Amino acid sequence: MLSEIRKLELEPDWRTRLFRYGFVLTAFETLTGVYLFFVTALAVWVMMLLLFHLLLGFAFAVPCAMFLVRHVQYRRLFPDRRYDATGVAVLAGMIFSLGSGAYLTFTGISGHAVMWWMHIAASLLCVAGLAAYVWMTLRRFARHIPSQRLSFLNRTVMKISLT
Repeated sequence: MLSEIRKLELEPDWRTRLFRYGFVLTAFETLTGVYLFFVTALAVWVMMLLLFHLLLGFAFAVPCAMFLVRHVQYRRLFPDRRYDATGVAVLAGMIFSLGSGAYLTFTGISGHAVMWWMHIAASLLCVAGLAAYVWMTLRRFARHIPSQRLSFLNRTVMKISLT
């Protein structure tokens, strides 16, 4: 099991790079979306941020596809119904956020307040679900790490992360 995890996570192939790129893009889209939600006055900076949010929103199809590929690989390693359901729910939220964002890009938010709120809610739920999915994945990885290495990680990395 540990060799399969190592092969899946440490192989420097294009899928791993795109998967990690997807996390960065998801974080950028979330942060810009939250910032744009609280904007009250339009300025050049805000309009540029909105443009980047819209353009990179179309690139969000790549993280959706890479998450699907990686979830299928993880599902083979960790056959658990709750884990599978969490992955499917996150993927559904990602696809809804992508679709509603594309719809709002071409129609605008004027007169589509319900869709805009659904886009915001789905995006935030997707990020929360993604955090839960990552936590569940790391917990499953930790079960397969030998006890000596796990105790070393707890003494070093976990200690640093808690301070």
